[in-house]
Amino acid sequence: MQPAKASMEGYAPSVAVGAPPNAEALKYFKLWENHPEYRKFAALRIDALNHALRDLPIERVRFHTCWGSYHGPHKYDIPLRDIVDLILKVRAQAYSIESSNPRHEHEWRVWEDVKFPKGKILIPGVVGHVSDIIEHPELIAERLVRFARLVGRENVIAGTDCGLGPRVGHPKIVWAKFEAMAEGAWLASKQLWGRKPSKKISKKTVEKPSKKVTKKPSKKISKTATKKATKKTIKKVTKKASRKTTKKTSRKPSRKTTKRRKARGR
Repeated sequence: MQPAKASMEGYAPSVAVGAPPNAEALKYFKLWENHPEYRKFAALRIDALNHALRDLPIERVRFHTCWGSYHGPHKYDIPLRDIVDLILKVRAQAYSIESSNPRHEHEWRVWEDVKFPKGKILIPGVVGHVSDIIEHPELIAERLVRFARLVGRENVIAGTDCGLGPRVGHPKIVWAKFEAMAEGAWLASKQLWGRKPSKKISKKTVEKPSKKVTKKPSKKISKTATKKATKKTIKKVTKKASRKTTKKTSRKPSRKTTKRRKARGR
């Protein structure tokens, strides 16, 4: 158990400074082709790892599994289904598993048959180092939703297949992948958890539409308004007519008319 003791000495300082120790499974599962009894080979090393982690708080430990980050065909990668039980034996709260590259993306279906342990967290890789192409946020969201529906939406955190670093063409590509992952996680959260509009918004746009646009005036209001308008119109017309009549009657008679009147009076 000397390697286990050395590992424990390496993990303890990480916990002390608040960083979760990240146990790697690379050596356990990458070399499986060289070991006919690979399950025994891997199981022994998982026992050693658990011994190294025994005194550390389990909620601070995450376990990473990938099939090597080399750029190669990966034709002979061991299937996740053949080792998933060994992975879940590791004394960790979170399990980070390569899940987005063309060789392993289909393995999300493993969780249709394997019960995910209660209180654990799955960190599936949703962006990877296999290509410089930036994954679309909607694709990332789809991947996360698939896992969430199988293991529980509260048990999934977005992750990478492995360390990106120098495995992609430029640091800007790395940051663009992280940005896409954050946006994809937001989209997945929105889909899985939903968001209720605030009271202020719901009152204005959902519950009570604008009165001016949609509400018709009541009959009572219409009648009153019509009555008032009619009275006003009649008053105006009467006033105009009165003025006209007054004007007509108050006019001075012409000289011709005066002469005629005088002649008749004679």
